[in-house]
Parts: sequence; structure tokens; C-alpha cells
Amino acid sequence: MLIGVVVDRAVARSDERLLLLWLGVLAVVYVALSWSFRLGARAGERAAEEAAHDLRVALVRRVLDSRGGAETGRLPGELVSIATEDAKRVGAVNMAMMSGIWAFVGVTAGAVALLFVSVPSPGRPASSSPSPVSSSRSSPWRAADWP
Repeated sequence: MLIGVVVDRAVARSDERLLLLWLGVLAVVYVALSWSFRLGARAGERAAEEAAHDLRVALVRRVLDSRGGAETGRLPGELVSIATEDAKRVGAVNMAMMSGIWAFVGVTAGAVALLFVSVPSPGRPASSSPSPVSSSRSSPWRAADWP
């Protein structure tokens, strides 16, 4: 949507100052999105590693407990190795769940934004809907409403 505003406001009017302003706005949005992804991915990875670590600690405490805890027929080192691999899987599942949630939220937000911009006003057929620039709808996303 922002690229459409840049085209409507700066490129279509052949105004260099507006073009530089909107290119600056695009750069700021790009940096904000990049940092948001970086911080979100970092938080998700940290949560996955912390979950795996907590599980590893609990399993090792159980296996190395002085009252016993190692199953018969297996050495404690073998159980610790199995527990470590299982903990890695739990961390990977945590990260996969977070990625799925992020994808769902992103697709939902995009769909809502597209519906908000693209759905014609009630009582007006879609085929006779005017262009977004000359629309009389009160959408805050229209380029004509921006300064």
C-alpha cells in the first residue's frame, strides 16, 4: 500500500522533493520491518533454547538422582544422551509453533488490510467501483487522503 502512495504522490506528480520524502519513508518502514523480524526471531529462538535447556536440566536431575532414576538395562550416560536429543526436539517444536503463529498473524493482518482497502462500499457493485484515488470511501489507506 505504501508503494502505491509513493507512486500516487511523488512519481505521478514528477515532484523530486516528494519522491525523496517518500523514499525516506519507505526506507524507515523497511528498517522497522527488518528489525522487527530480527528481534522476533531472536526472541523465538531464545524461547526455544530456554525450553530445551529447562527440559534437559530436569531430565538430567532425574537420571542422576541419588535414589535412582536410570532405567534398568541402560547406562546413565545413554539416558542423558537420549534426554538431550529429546530436549532438542522440544525446542525445535517450540520454534516451529512460533513460526506458525507468526505466519498466521501475518496472513490475517494482510487479508484484513486488503479487504479493508479493496471491498467496495455497500450498495455499489464491484464492477462500478471507482479507482482508489478518486474513491469517496472514507478509507484511511487512500492516497488521496494523505498530505
